Amino acid sequence: MAPHECLIRGEHVAGVQVHEPDNRIRDYLAQGGKVIRYALTPINRLTGSESELLTKILLGKFVERGINYDLGGALISGTRVFQLLRSFPGADLNRLFCSELVSAVLQRLGRLNRTNPTRHNPARLLREAVRQGVYRNEGAL
Repeated sequence: MAPHECLIRGEHVAGVQVHEPDNRIRDYLAQGGKVIRYALTPINRLTGSESELLTKILLGKFVERGINYDLGGALISGTRVFQLLRSFPGADLNRLFCSELVSAVLQRLGRLNRTNPTRHNPARLLREAVRQGVYRNEGAL
């Protein structure tokens, strides 16, 4: 759980939540972490209407509904053996882990090729987004 209250819900929550990015970056750096910024490539930047759609999707479908964090899905997505199985679970957008949410939204906005978002752990999602030319490394903060 994040050390800050969700800006939308006004309380500490364990699921999808909204925070000031600068606060979270300070949290990671204070704990000895390293933060590298990736940004949409110029051709993939959002238009005004796409930005409004993104806000509507994130707030209406995930934050305001209080979607729970899916620890089980996160563990499975990070396990190479499970990735090879045909019985890999399908997407369940009522329980999400971070990279699954980002993958689903990028796909909805047409910025990432369609696939099962549950298969995207953070490293795999980032590699795929960079490989497809959607994001680029902007350097360490």
